[in-house]
Amino acid sequence: MKTTLELPDDLIVEIKVRAAQERRSMKDVVTELLRSAMHGAPDYVWPEHEVRVSFPLVLTGEATAGAELTPQRASEILTAQEAEWTAGDRDTR
Repeated sequence: MKTTLELPDDLIVEIKVRAAQERRSMKDVVTELLRSAMHGAPDYVWPEHEVRVSFPLVLTGEATAGAELTPQRASEILTAQEAEWTAGDRDTR
């Protein structure tokens, strides 16, 4: 059955983003959300496709006694790597 609804722009954007992330149609996402709300189900169902997330690679070298990877040390390593990458970008210009 077709129907017309007026929804706030920000809600439409959220639905479009979710549909794109889940590689689904807006119709399917809206249907699922309405059914979940009508039946008191949780408001989010994980998509069936695999979601990949990238994390930064921290190159720490060999572990030695007294050189634990503390949050401070990880921050220093990442900052140094970023400085190297930025310097490399300048060299290629």
